[in-house]
Amino acid sequence: MQKHSGIFACLLTAGLLTQSAFATNGYSPTGFGTINKGLAGAGVALPQDSMAAATNPAGMAVVGHRWDAGAALFSPSKRGYTADDNASPGAPFVTAGDYISDNDLFLIPHFGWNRQPTETSTLGVSVGGNGGMNTEYDSAVFANFAAPGVATAPTGVDFSQLFVGITYAQ
Repeated sequence: MQKHSGIFACLLTAGLLTQSAFATNGYSPTGFGTINKGLAGAGVALPQDSMAAATNPAGMAVVGHRWDAGAALFSPSKRGYTADDNASPGAPFVTAGDYISDNDLFLIPHFGWNRQPTETSTLGVSVGGNGGMNTEYDSAVFANFAAPGVATAPTGVDFSQLFVGITYAQ
């Protein structure tokens, strides 16, 4: 019994010394729709709702008559960059320092509808949003640009996509 208690004590100590890790798949979500995201993308093989067509259209054959709608709140924190003061002499540059994006909350909607016109076929529509990780920086970031019109304020990247899938499965 003492042999196992030593192993248990080591595992307990290792568990107490660990830190949390937070990550995303960046641009690619683990799934589309609340249920599929909750399955970490396993909905490809185990369809649960009418968003199945976003990852595996054949999955619509097993979800039956239904419609689903929802939205996810995505909140990445501390997205930004660090600028150095090593620009070429006379070149436009950003003042050295750390810059954090102003945007920190994104709504990502989804909607799905599935009908079975016959016992062995389905017709469905899946609409899913893909995006987030957008950035926005105020004018102070670009105060030292020499050429007018090089950047506007606010500036950043705003990228989003909407997928619409119309599916037939048999």
